[in-house]
Amino acid sequence: MAEIKALLGDRVATLGYQEPQAAVASLAQAYAAIGPLATTTLAQAGLTLPRLPSADAVTKHLRPAVSVVRRAVDGDVIAEGRSTLPLGPLGGAGLGASPATVGMVAGLMLPAVQSTRDAARRTVGMNNLRQLALAMHNHESAENSLPAAAICDDDGKPLLSWRVRMLPYLGEQDLHAQFKLDEPWDSEHNKKLVEKMPKIFASPGDAVAKPGMTRYLVPTGKGTIFPQPDKATRLAVVSDGLLKTILIVEAEAAKAVPWTKPEDLPVNLDKPHEGLKNARPTGFTAAFADGSVRLIPADVAAKVLAAAFTRSGDEQVEAP
Repeated sequence: MAEIKALLGDRVATLGYQEPQAAVASLAQAYAAIGPLATTTLAQAGLTLPRLPSADAVTKHLRPAVSVVRRAVDGDVIAEGRSTLPLGPLGGAGLGASPATVGMVAGLMLPAVQSTRDAARRTVGMNNLRQLALAMHNHESAENSLPAAAICDDDGKPLLSWRVRMLPYLGEQDLHAQFKLDEPWDSEHNKKLVEKMPKIFASPGDAVAKPGMTRYLVPTGKGTIFPQPDKATRLAVVSDGLLKTILIVEAEAAKAVPWTKPEDLPVNLDKPHEGLKNARPTGFTAAFADGSVRLIPADVAAKVLAAAFTRSGDEQVEAP
């Protein structure tokens, strides 16, 4: 150190020296901790996280980082540094090998990982809705109508959900055959089948949800495609346009129901956002009667959303 100081003169204020190998090892540890989560999340969205070389493969090419702060002859303060990695000002004030550094890197990466995770979940959820809408179209082609909101007894009492009716159109014929369609969803026999919910009815990211619970609901009530539990309609009655009329929604977690239960989303046209605003961070997803699936912003105007729930209101508004 004395030789270096003598070489640089008495005007040297600080001299910094750092081996970058420890910093790279810490970053590799942080990437190893977060990488698997990011890889899985991106894979659901059809993306691939690039593979990075090992820490050993990188460190052998690194040279120490050296920095000097000195005062020039004219009195100016000059800071200089040399390194093979951008380790921050003064060669060591940036990334280091401390646990705090690893935490900082992880903290910087988490928002991006969370955003990617939300996007991937939304993509999976939209695909689920798309398949459910297609199944309903196939039901109409085969039986000349959409499914009613519920399977009812001879007196019109709801017994089972439309989701049970759709099982043969979702490749679940064997599961459908296990139901007693003349018994309610919570009968001693049918209740045992709640735990066998097909994956398509599970909203992505609902890891803490009770088994057998779903958020995929049809809008019900006057003016909707499903005005009464036992009333089956046809797409031909949707005079507002299939592209503008909601068929199925992914509701808030608080609105989740046992998938076999004949319960859905009663629509209040004066407050159409009820049960939907907090479905996803930026809104909720819905399948429309034409089979398309869209993310509807949480702040969509109430009159626009109400119009999208009605099948023949003749409202003069654009689709959400």
